[in-house]
Amino acid sequence: MLKIFSIGKTGKSGPQQPPARAGAAGGSTHLSAGEREALLIGILRGTAPGGVQMHERYDAASDLEDFPSDEVTAALTEIASDAQEDETLVALCAESLAGIWIARGAVERDVLVRLPPWGRREVEQRVARSAPELLASQQDAVAEVGDRDGRTLR
Repeated sequence: MLKIFSIGKTGKSGPQQPPARAGAAGGSTHLSAGEREALLIGILRGTAPGGVQMHERYDAASDLEDFPSDEVTAALTEIASDAQEDETLVALCAESLAGIWIARGAVERDVLVRLPPWGRREVEQRVARSAPELLASQQDAVAEVGDRDGRTLR
């Protein structure tokens, strides 16, 4: 099985380029950003080829924050909103979602309310530390939205 994670000088694990392999023409093969993203999503979901250990899923949950695509947020949301999933994995997915939302400048309230309490707590703590205005603006935005009968949603 190909090792794709290692601890670097910073102490943070992250996706690593596989060693260069000589191709038929003597070139090297590397994963593109899209391929790394897809591989990390497979690892997060536990569907990557060759089997996946829990610590690899933890690493993938953290590393996916660096790939803020819709596919990544969907995968992180899927795991983070599953109350039957490992609590640490849920918390790591929620933390990565928070990082993506901070970078985008908006918290996805519909996702936040679906998270189990420990996942929601991770998001709220990280956003409160890094961009507390996003929590306040989210609360204001939700208060201004009305349903079809004109009532305010809470």
